[in-house]
Amino acid sequence: MQRRRPSGYILFEALVSLGMLSIGILIYHAGTLQMLSQEQAQYRRVRCARVLKEEFREYLAQGGERERQLDYDEEVYRVFFSEDKRYGKVVNDDQELAIRLETASFHID
Repeated sequence: MQRRRPSGYILFEALVSLGMLSIGILIYHAGTLQMLSQEQAQYRRVRCARVLKEEFREYLAQGGERERQLDYDEEVYRVFFSEDKRYGKVVNDDQELAIRLETASFHID
């Protein structure tokens, strides 16, 4: 008796395996891109907070203009302070962050 090899099934299994591997790689790639964009957004938010903190400390110590425009590399920040030195706000193209000082601590809005 002669046994025939099912060569069509081997090709079909190889194509299915390649398709599953491709889908897995695409899902991994999409997740990595999403995490990278979230990381960049958090980095920009932290940078806004740092700029506001530095400018607020300088404003409390030395006074000066209540409305300032700062250029850091390619980003432009506009910083605003209240007259009673209790409220500060920084605005960027895609971020806005405000700090309100109270007697014992400060709050970030």
